[in-house]
Amino acid sequence: MVNLGEAYRKDEQKTNKRRTKDEQMTNKRRTMNEQ
Repeated sequence: MVNLGEAYRKDEQKTNKRRTKDEQMTNKRRTMNEQ
């Protein structure tokens, strides 16, 4: 059986990475709009 805590932590890391990527893209778009 998979350790639930470990699986949850891995999933959270993936989500955080995705969120960071989304934020970076949003920031880029915002910067382009301001120029």
